Amino acid sequence: MLEVLRAHHERIRECLSVHRELCAEVEPQTGRLALSRLRITGANADRSRFMAREILPILQSRVHPDADRIIDLLSNDSTKRQEAAKAHIGRWSLEAIEQDWTGYKVASTRAIASIEQRITLEADCLRSIFL
Repeated sequence: MLEVLRAHHERIRECLSVHRELCAEVEPQTGRLALSRLRITGANADRSRFMAREILPILQSRVHPDADRIIDLLSNDSTKRQEAAKAHIGRWSLEAIEQDWTGYKVASTRAIASIEQRITLEADCLRSIFL
């Protein structure tokens, strides 16, 4: 189970790495940025589905003293991060990126950090239960 989750995390990290490289460019490459954003969104959606369909049902069925706390923590965190991601995507259309490339790079750095924090949170919370 953890190996599958790690594979999801690695896929997301690879997508983030590409996006980081694109954000290091002097000028925005909006076509490549659009594709990169789509790949990040897809990788996150796949991981979220895996969590909902595979990990959370197992957590709910386990008798582990921290299971309920971890479920609540991950669920609440997910809701907050999804709202922030929607706001980021809504704010940063391709036109907005072209108009404020520097602002987008700053916002993207924050969004990438948030995704990395989520990956770390999942790994830390679930390692103790699934080992």
